[in-house]
Amino acid sequence: ISGEPGNWSYTLSGESRPRQLPRVQRELFSNSTGALIVDNQETRRMNSRRYIGRGRVAYNFGKDHQVQLSGFIEERPISNQRDVEFVFDVDDTGGRIGNGGKIEQLSGEDLKYEISGDYSIPLTNSLSFKSLFVYAVNQEDRENEDFGFADDPESPTLTSGDSRDQKATEKILRGTLDWAFAKTQSLEIGVEGAVNSLDKTQTFFDVANGIQTARDVFNADQIVSEDRVEAFANHTWRPTPKLEVETGIAAEFSWLDQLGSDVDTSRKFNFAKPSVDVYYTASDRTQFFSSARRDVGQLEFNDFIADLDRDDGEIDAGNPNLAPEKSWDFEVGTEHRLANQAGVINLRAFYRDVSDVTDIVPFGIADSAPGNLGAGTHYGAELETSLQLRQLGLIDAVISATLLWQDSRVEDPFTGLTRRFSNQNTFKLNID
Repeated sequence: ISGEPGNWSYTLSGESRPRQLPRVQRELFSNSTGALIVDNQETRRMNSRRYIGRGRVAYNFGKDHQVQLSGFIEERPISNQRDVEFVFDVDDTGGRIGNGGKIEQLSGEDLKYEISGDYSIPLTNSLSFKSLFVYAVNQEDRENEDFGFADDPESPTLTSGDSRDQKATEKILRGTLDWAFAKTQSLEIGVEGAVNSLDKTQTFFDVANGIQTARDVFNADQIVSEDRVEAFANHTWRPTPKLEVETGIAAEFSWLDQLGSDVDTSRKFNFAKPSVDVYYTASDRTQFFSSARRDVGQLEFNDFIADLDRDDGEIDAGNPNLAPEKSWDFEVGTEHRLANQAGVINLRAFYRDVSDVTDIVPFGIADSAPGNLGAGTHYGAELETSLQLRQLGLIDAVISATLLWQDSRVEDPFTGLTRRFSNQNTFKLNID
């Protein structure tokens, strides 16, 4: 539903959609000679529904002077999510012998909502002010029970379980001044403040002989909060009609506090993030670009706290000393627009010199946890195209495609060998 009465405009929308996630998974285990010894077969059944609502209202005072408020809410109750795994031992002849199995029963609820707004006003013909705020909340509640069975999955026995209750919040306030102080130059100056927090508690229990006992897990609860301030300035200069140079500098300051049953610590981070972007317009349809910038990744608070890896059936330790990943990023490329608005072709190559690569590292005697590996490199190339088939004399359709090739190098903390970054594709192809 939308409308524009006078200087006002508004949009409201709602949707409800099912979230079915059936899965069939098979795991085969072999011994050192390559002979199959165990065959696990798992099926998943999930039946949930998402409810989503969005809204926006804006008021236009005049040219480039307006205020806007937006809201978003999403709820997803989870019930009757059931994973059933059958375990088969394999004998010397390849025959499969049933060895019972296990069941995971999950219930819970996800709730997300966000309120944001922005305000822009021209102060003079060459100076304008823009501001925005964001308040976002993400809540997750989970209750999980693990059962085992010898023969009949309809008669299982409770063996263990866990629960998770977490609430993440984000508050952002940002203001910028845009000043076109010359015909070929402009300056943007701004400051952004953010307060992020995560309140997470997990409990684990085991059942033996019908008696339920709590499992003591190190660092299973924490309240993490971060206060972050970033001041930035960006300068744009067009020395010739074909050349544009953008330079920028940002200074980031953050204060991180962590409090839990096993952890009580505070840390402070300061970073400088310079950047340079150069654009050269060779013709009306072809542009070349290059950039160099310092990038600092944001910490994932969940990595600070112990968590349960349900796929592997293991408790992953948290790392309260995790540092953000940092990199120097270099990029060159070109953009070419086809004649008669028939499409666009983009090609870019990139190279990243990364420090404090985030991955899994040894933790304690027999555990692993998120951590920092040290230095690594990440490089690749990407081709992106968008073709308007109607402009090529064909049907009225648009074909968009992106092809990414990438590689990386970092030292594995367990083997000491050089390998790729974790969970990174060599090739990635998207076609729409």
